[in-house]
Amino acid sequence: MNANIIQWRDPRDLKKGFVIDLGNGSASQVLSCVYKRPEELINAFSDCFLMMRYSPVEAQEMAETLYSETRKKMDVMLRDLISTPRVQIPANAAVQH
Repeated sequence: MNANIIQWRDPRDLKKGFVIDLGNGSASQVLSCVYKRPEELINAFSDCFLMMRYSPVEAQEMAETLYSETRKKMDVMLRDLISTPRVQIPANAAVQH
């Protein structure tokens, strides 16, 4: 599930870290891994940190912190999208050229 969302900066040098590419996953995939199954995303983050040679304790702490930051950013993004006013156009409205 997280294969599309987590991308290595340089797959040949994992020490360079990874990025969370929310634009690369479907909306359903992103929302599911952030809100419905956060343990899978936290585990994926932790695995990445372990592959970067952090200790298991550090990897878990960093994964939980990163998940918390990701969730906060998603909450803000969704709140902003929901609060954006939309202009309603009737379905039978004539298209203006």
